[in-house]
Amino acid sequence: MLLLAPGLQGFTEGLLCQFLPKSARFRQPIVMIGIAIMVLALISASFATSAAQIVVTQGILYSLGGVLLTFVHVSVFSEWFDRKRGQAMGLIWLGFRFGGLAFPLICQWLLDKHGYEKTLRVLIAPMLALLAPSIFLLRGRYPASSAQVKPTRPPVSKITAFRTPTLPFYLLVAVLFQAVTNAPMMFITKFATDLELDRSDRAVGLSLVFLGSMLGPYFHGRLSDNAFYPSVLGVSALSTSLMHLLVWGFVKSKYGLFGYAIVVGTVSGGFRNSMFAYYTEVSAGSSELFTAIHSIFSFFDGVAILSIGPVGTGLLTINPEVRRDAYALGKYQPLIIYAGGMTMASALLALAPVFSHYLQESWARRS
Repeated sequence: MLLLAPGLQGFTEGLLCQFLPKSARFRQPIVMIGIAIMVLALISASFATSAAQIVVTQGILYSLGGVLLTFVHVSVFSEWFDRKRGQAMGLIWLGFRFGGLAFPLICQWLLDKHGYEKTLRVLIAPMLALLAPSIFLLRGRYPASSAQVKPTRPPVSKITAFRTPTLPFYLLVAVLFQAVTNAPMMFITKFATDLELDRSDRAVGLSLVFLGSMLGPYFHGRLSDNAFYPSVLGVSALSTSLMHLLVWGFVKSKYGLFGYAIVVGTVSGGFRNSMFAYYTEVSAGSSELFTAIHSIFSFFDGVAILSIGPVGTGLLTINPEVRRDAYALGKYQPLIIYAGGMTMASALLALAPVFSHYLQESWARRS
């Protein structure tokens, strides 16, 4: 059940964003409520005695608070940036990943010293210190007004967004990739355990995935803003597939695992960020349509991410024996082939418009 927790925030975001109030005057209260829910979730989780309670508190309740903050962030973001949104979001993700870089190491130290319950309570104070400024900083480009103005056109709904002709195609591209995007983060510590690495090395491996994904979103976002974004999506997915199949599968040592963690974080970390160029293109300057399309992708991405926990665990039971001389230690062969295959399928689909565009240009030159 614990493996169902990742992806819940995206799933919940897709469900709730259509119903949350979009007026600027509600943003500050929404942020405050979100922070309060996250604190409540951590306090409740510290008293949990079963996996189901952990999923409800740290999975569902905590993700609900995160969704409220994300909703305000996305609505504010679309007001401040009408161009180069991928690059701007890359800088935002850089800060997020920087926090994740030290988090596994700090958590491991706290867990060793204080245990699970006290660790969660200790984390509340620094979390509040970091999140409290967002109450004042997450504000729109235009001041909130208490006056109510009748809109000149009806609000944009998800039905309107679904009418975008290319949306199903790029949804499929994204879902194929997101279905396995968390495989390294979720299973790298288990893989390290089967390599007989100690707990500190396992935490380092997870931190290095975050390290690799710090610069990836920025550079991917910058490229997608200034280039043909399907090319960026395709190259990111293709590189990730090759890292799984040709690097992870042959890892036999601590430093090999550390190298894979950095590289896979770098090449895969920017895929989701590159999608912002697509959101910007199809929303055509409409912040409401941008938010609606983002929430649709968040929902389906969340569903896809939810799947890797149970699917990955099931794949590890096919060959449960660890064999150091075998590809992917034997045990991880089905998982790595699955992750490599899904990202390869995403890459081939994403690159299809690139090849089509190239063929059309070649045909036009010959004509």
